[in-house]
Amino acid sequence: MKLANLLILSSSLIFLLCACSNTATVKVKGENGFTEEYIIDKESKLKNGPYKKLDEKGTLMEETNYIDDKIDGLRKIYYKNGNVEIEENYKAGEFDGELKSYYDSGELQLEGNYVKGQMLGKWKGYYKSGKLKEVVTFKDNAENGPFIEYYENGNMKAEGSYLNGDNEHGPLVIYKEDGSVERKMDCVEGRCTTTWSSETKNEE
Repeated sequence: MKLANLLILSSSLIFLLCACSNTATVKVKGENGFTEEYIIDKESKLKNGPYKKLDEKGTLMEETNYIDDKIDGLRKIYYKNGNVEIEENYKAGEFDGELKSYYDSGELQLEGNYVKGQMLGKWKGYYKSGKLKEVVTFKDNAENGPFIEYYENGNMKAEGSYLNGDNEHGPLVIYKEDGSVERKMDCVEGRCTTTWSSETKNEE
């Protein structure tokens, strides 16, 4: 086959592929200088496929995937230095799966799990050093259940339970950094009364 005929055939093939495609790539630049790049279905005009958001300098800020105009799959948000700030998972536009957030220097800061849009189970926070900072139980998209806080040296800082959010409920124990008990409290929906303290014991 002659080269000229081959080029004509190749050009026809490329045209055929483009003509048959049901999608189009879109780039939109907003007034703030941010640029969005995504793929749409030509017929429905809905986002379907990879999505990226870049700042005015072209630095990647966010990337994810869309199905029928809803985020589906892993979404990543980035710091300006290029490190990942947040990794979160979606299903049909709703939080579903693991979420992780990071310090701007790259260390893990927080991790937990969503089920059908609801924060559920144990969520863990960390110091920049990587040491465990806290473990909080979530249910119904709020703090509900046992929690433990730690000093960076690994000793326990506090332990108790939350009810319907950041409200201590039931027995609460506060520890000193050396691991000894500082005080014990009894809490009802966030209102706590000291029942024992190391200061009181020392006065006896």
